Amino acid sequence: MRHILLPRAAQLCASAFARLARLARKAQRPGKPALVIALAGVTAVVVFGVATLLTSAAFRDSALINLAGSGTGVSVAPFDIAVVMPPNSPDAGIVRQADTPAGIGIPIDNPRNLVPGGQVRTGDLIVFNNSERTSAAATLRIIDTTESSAISLVPELRFTAITSQSGTERVLFEDKPLAEAHATLGNLAPRGSTPQNEGDGYTPGPDTSAQTIVLKIEFPDSAAAAALNGGTANLALQLDASSTR
Repeated sequence: MRHILLPRAAQLCASAFARLARLARKAQRPGKPALVIALAGVTAVVVFGVATLLTSAAFRDSALINLAGSGTGVSVAPFDIAVVMPPNSPDAGIVRQADTPAGIGIPIDNPRNLVPGGQVRTGDLIVFNNSERTSAAATLRIIDTTESSAISLVPELRFTAITSQSGTERVLFEDKPLAEAHATLGNLAPRGSTPQNEGDGYTPGPDTSAQTIVLKIEFPDSAAAAALNGGTANLALQLDASSTR
């Protein structure tokens, strides 16, 4: 059998490759949220039948050409951000995706200390880029999930977030009300190795692919605090990321 790619088929192949390349670039464009929606990959398989046809009495031949080899198609590697459960958690050191609306629960050290004039904090929470080759630009925000029927402490609380990477600490925000409790984490480098799965024991990648976050929550002793006896606060840490090149 002769493998022949006719001029028209060659044009079709080139056009198909161009479409797939555009699709891959689009999948990795900035703006795709990480923990909310992770790119699951886009797969396409294109098969061309190529034939040389002369007359009904002539010899005939044909060739089948699978793009990308072995009929496997072209796929986009997943873009993924994940977290590692902190040391004060029952499942410390375990990789979690945290990509459902319910999120995951992380413990607060000494929660009974959240009284007027008191402060509580989380354990060290690692956020890491679980993408093999794609960088990530990440942001962090505190959100209020307290039921509307409850006496809410949230309006009186003040938040501080500190991140560390490669041994260097940085204050993301300090002593801020909820509306101002957000910041840019910056760039997380690619993991550079096979992504980890939900439930795996965390194996660190490069230092620049991860950051460790600690959140501190303070309940100032003020006149307004006296009216919040028996109140509660349900809070979540929302992490979003966009793929970058």
